[in-house]
Amino acid sequence: MDKNNELFIFLYKKLESILACTVKSRPQDSPIWVFENELKKSDDAKRKARAEKYFIVRTMRNILMHDDLGNDGPFVVNEDTIKFLEEEIEILEEQKCAIDVCVPFASLVYATKNSLVTNIASRMLEKGITNVPILEEKKVVGMFNGKAFIHIMKSRKGVVINEGTKMKDIHQFLYLDMNDGIRYEFVAKDTKVDILHQVFKRNNKGKVELLIVTETGNKYEPILGVISPHDILDKA
Repeated sequence: MDKNNELFIFLYKKLESILACTVKSRPQDSPIWVFENELKKSDDAKRKARAEKYFIVRTMRNILMHDDLGNDGPFVVNEDTIKFLEEEIEILEEQKCAIDVCVPFASLVYATKNSLVTNIASRMLEKGITNVPILEEKKVVGMFNGKAFIHIMKSRKGVVINEGTKMKDIHQFLYLDMNDGIRYEFVAKDTKVDILHQVFKRNNKGKVELLIVTETGNKYEPILGVISPHDILDKA
């Protein structure tokens, strides 16, 4: 195999290994293919151009890996393609991760089942926060925001909020999946910013308002921090 082709395969595998740690993909799917599709969904022209190049290198790799022409090979990979892979690897290796841009647990405004609703609401107004995680042993079990008040007002269960009302008294309105048209997603701490951008842009199941960072992106793990779209714009 030509030296450029060998280098191409080496770099492709390295890129695939990096993306495997950051994108959510099924075992049968290539992380590069998944990332390519995420880039395609972007409104940004540069990201779409990157997606096209990912498609090209993925196609080239498939041809080379299934080549039956022996040492001659079907083609020789050019320097521009090698440079593209090297640049992508550099971008992804140097790019910040979720843990770098999140509001860390130490700075997080959160509530427990015994927190007073009025106290948390006051802190939200004071800090300009729209979502407050409800935690139990540092694990997210719910979310308190303006939608919770709407659900309570619409409810016929006679729930009244006063100075003594605790979060546990309105727990039925705080589940993560109860916020109309708003979603919260869990992401691994090493998820790259490029991927985080795409998660916020997804809207097929509703708007993603907040990302919850855990060790591996499992919702049953302790929270490490949260990310809003504003956090990415400020720190990415």
